[in-house]
Amino acid sequence: MMQKMVEMINADGPIKGSELVVRFIKRHVADPNIGAYDVTILLDALVTNGEIIEIEYTVPTMNYRVKSMYFPAGSEITILNK
Repeated sequence: MMQKMVEMINADGPIKGSELVVRFIKRHVADPNIGAYDVTILLDALVTNGEIIEIEYTVPTMNYRVKSMYFPAGSEITILNK
């Protein structure tokens, strides 16, 4: 299932965390074991293994919520603040 997640991020990325979870479940809803997977654990493992990149961020209007974006491994990310 982890490889399917990587393939999805490589094809669709960058992608917001909430959007990723919804798309993943919709694409694999027919899998009888889909309920056995904790998507957050899968994503954490993929980030730890360097298979994807995660950027966590907050926005000023919702600084109480941490949001995530996922990118394919090897993506070049530049933060611009003008």
